[in-house]
Amino acid sequence: EPQWYDNRDMQDAIIDANGVAPLLNLQRTGTMLAQDHTSRALWHLAKTSDSHDAIVAANAIPELVQLLKTGSEKAQEMAAAGLSDLALGAVAAREKARAADRAAGRRVSDTRSVTYDPQPGGGEGDGGGKKDDEEEGAADCLVLIADAGGIMPLVALLSSGTVHAREFSACCLWHLALDRANQTS
Repeated sequence: EPQWYDNRDMQDAIIDANGVAPLLNLQRTGTMLAQDHTSRALWHLAKTSDSHDAIVAANAIPELVQLLKTGSEKAQEMAAAGLSDLALGAVAAREKARAADRAAGRRVSDTRSVTYDPQPGGGEGDGGGKKDDEEEGAADCLVLIADAGGIMPLVALLSSGTVHAREFSACCLWHLALDRANQTS
């Protein structure tokens, strides 16, 4: 594997340099080859949950969903992989929040708005961890991917994409289906 693959220092450097927005710009305005490479870079950034906030803040989810529809085969594959890792991070955050709720003796919620605030002491009063419902839903990748129209292009890739695109799409859909509101879609 290349040195940059799964290289935490490189990923941190890209995030710290606000590199997501330029990657998205190149993805929109560049060639098909640029789409392939930028979508791969975004996927590698999405592999670490520490970078998910920066990816979401740069509005990358709608861009990745658009690639599912119009990108090259390789770009579609990489976009599905990136969305799958973002969805996996949301699932992990929800599970962490539920575990924290159980440990604190709070009622465990199954609503779509359950997220985890990874900063210790992030909330006031109840010991942190949770935000109000509007803020939580806005930060949850399971909600954002569905709201960006990602479910149907992921389903379409199951029959039209490359072997890897099909695998990544199925994985992403599996994560998305863990959200009760997404199950109908």
